[in-house]
Amino acid sequence: MNKKRTEIKLTKNKLTNLFPKKYKHTVDHWLRKDFGGSIPVPEDWESLTKILNIENSYTNYVCKTALKLQKVKQGEHKLPEDFVCANNLSKFSLLF
Repeated sequence: MNKKRTEIKLTKNKLTNLFPKKYKHTVDHWLRKDFGGSIPVPEDWESLTKILNIENSYTNYVCKTALKLQKVKQGEHKLPEDFVCANNLSKFSLLF
């Protein structure tokens, strides 16, 4: 995503502003190059493919990447909407 973003001369801030305000940290996580990054959910990926002109061949790879669920403590800098309750795991069936 960073490569495509720089190709079209779109800054991180401008990309972030194309999403709702609550996405500020989410977009940052998409663009991270270390292990703290994250993969966009399918709905967000669809928006990103249009914004960044990403080829369809990447969609299959990104949207079918395996998820590793882990136990994470809710802390000061974690948002409640970043967590998925165990009884909501059926939402991930869209990826399978």
